[in-house]
Amino acid sequence: MYRGQGKFVSIFGVAVYLWCGASVSAQPCFIDADCNDGIFCTLDRCFFGNCSNVHNDGQCNDGMDCNGQETCSMVTDSCAAGTPIQCPGGQFCSNIFNRCVFCENNSQCADGQFCNGVEICNAGLCQDGEDVDCSFLDTECIEGFCNEVVDQCQQHPPCFDDDLCTNDICVVGTGCANPFNYNVGVECCNPATGVITPINDSNACTQDTCNVVTGQVSHTVISCNDNNACTVDDHCINNGAGCVGTNVNTISCDETADCPRGTCDVPAGHCECVVCATDPQCNDNVSCTADTCDTQTGVCSNVANDAACATGLFCQQRICDPNSAGTGCVLANLCTPTAGNPCASPAGCNETNDNCGGCPPPTVAVTSRYVTITPPGTGATQIAFRVAGDCTDGGVACVAKYVDFDSPVVPADPTAARLVNAAVFKTAAAWGTVNVRSLDLQPNRRYRISTECNPGAVRSASVAVQLWRWGDNNNSGTANFTDISREVDGFRNFFTADLTKEKTDIVGSDTCNSQPNRVVNFIDVSANVDAFRSLPFPCSPRCP
Repeated sequence: MYRGQGKFVSIFGVAVYLWCGASVSAQPCFIDADCNDGIFCTLDRCFFGNCSNVHNDGQCNDGMDCNGQETCSMVTDSCAAGTPIQCPGGQFCSNIFNRCVFCENNSQCADGQFCNGVEICNAGLCQDGEDVDCSFLDTECIEGFCNEVVDQCQQHPPCFDDDLCTNDICVVGTGCANPFNYNVGVECCNPATGVITPINDSNACTQDTCNVVTGQVSHTVISCNDNNACTVDDHCINNGAGCVGTNVNTISCDETADCPRGTCDVPAGHCECVVCATDPQCNDNVSCTADTCDTQTGVCSNVANDAACATGLFCQQRICDPNSAGTGCVLANLCTPTAGNPCASPAGCNETNDNCGGCPPPTVAVTSRYVTITPPGTGATQIAFRVAGDCTDGGVACVAKYVDFDSPVVPADPTAARLVNAAVFKTAAAWGTVNVRSLDLQPNRRYRISTECNPGAVRSASVAVQLWRWGDNNNSGTANFTDISREVDGFRNFFTADLTKEKTDIVGSDTCNSQPNRVVNFIDVSANVDAFRSLPFPCSPRCP
């Protein structure tokens, strides 16, 4: 029924009520068929001999609520489309439910997973299914589980615990047991691979731990204290048999306004405030040390000078030991049966020719982390260079390696060399001057460099060297503002004949786990600042 407003009209003297949207024709009629106006959506009627044609929206309804309500247009005398229903986000209009819904059938709710059950569409809303129950496969030692890969229930292996470091055992009457298949506390096992690794590295200087989650073993260097306030860089030696430190003449003391720096009184074993203004105030009464005062910081330095102990005798060499009594000059300990003799076989020491049976020593220069070696004149003789820790320095006495070119670096720097375990023999011309850097070469430590002539032949006298102090890139005896300024210049690539890369490259990309990398960067600058703050070199001596 058309719903709208109407009015009464007089047709042949008879009052008739007409709906709005209807037309009245004076055309006489006897039956409704006489009033057909040819428009399908009008209701054609004959009232008291006159025709009425009323618009009927019901004739336009297509039975689909989602596209809106259609109407019979009085303007065009045809059906007009309705306004489609707009649904909230995630919904759509369903002609099945005649409203906005999330779904019309179960397939629209499926998530493609088997083990969480079948999702259904209920009155236009998706409902989760029930998880697949595989417990019907459970036994005393076997667990049923839903396998999403094959879309079915399956059984785990008996007592399987996903840990390859355990034995999976079924004990009748009690169920599963998963004992470890390795010696816990002695061994470390990777649960994912089953690989077993011993925990103890037989080194008392390390703390050995096992990460039970990853199966990784770590060996952390244990710090020690030699109970001497006048030493720094205390470290384990001989796999934990003892603890030694490096004697120093100047170390940081408590900083106050009146005492910005101090020196260590070795006999008393404690720091004393001594501020110097001139070199004589730094006299340590050891004749073989160079005593200087840094006037910027008021810090004394007393650097051992082996040249001051020279006797002129090749077969009886002396070095400067500031901690010894008297002048400080003592016979060099060259790890040979006769102290002071540079030859592996003292009987072969030739005082006239200054060599050990014809194999001459190299020429050596050092910085804080580099050793520069120039070969002797040996013609076509094949020679190798040996770098060994000095017996007077317990932390590095165990180092005994050989020089080889650093192949990856050589294209850019033909002099770059490193330390290797086996001897490498080349002619002196093939060697040329080499710059050696390695994790084994650490600041302020003593090393001995020698030549080996032909494989298996005699070894030359060893040249004793001591690397510069930590952060001291101009070998003044202490790390100060000048060193930091020089380090910054190196970082800015402002190198000179005196300020070289070898002097300012003191650490690698990882201070203690990578050797100097022939690059001067912010890490080197930061390390130099640490040295200026009197922090000791952070890396323990390396010992194979």
